[in-house]
Amino acid sequence: MTYCEIKDGDPICLAIQGELSVDAAAEARSAALEIFETGAEAMIVDLSEVTSIASPGVGFVATLHHSAEGKGIKVIFMSPAPFVLEVLKVTGLAEILNFAADADEAAKMIQG
Repeated sequence: MTYCEIKDGDPICLAIQGELSVDAAAEARSAALEIFETGAEAMIVDLSEVTSIASPGVGFVATLHHSAEGKGIKVIFMSPAPFVLEVLKVTGLAEILNFAADADEAAKMIQG
């Protein structure tokens, strides 16, 4: 898991690599909380290198979306692999999440 600095040095990007399972979901949750604490108004979650997603990963995505929404933070999920997107569609989450194909599109979505 890595942070990306995209806007004014704020760590508003969380890049997740590998399996998004129990341990990775817990680590991602902690990292997201750190980003929330920076006062960032938006956050990009880069899913381009996620190789698999299990129930805890889906739970992380849902919880992140709802927590951010409650705090007024916009979350953009960037470049999900087709199978990740399919899982999110099956669960119904894809209908409520914001997706971007790349960093440029995500930045445009953040700017409004």
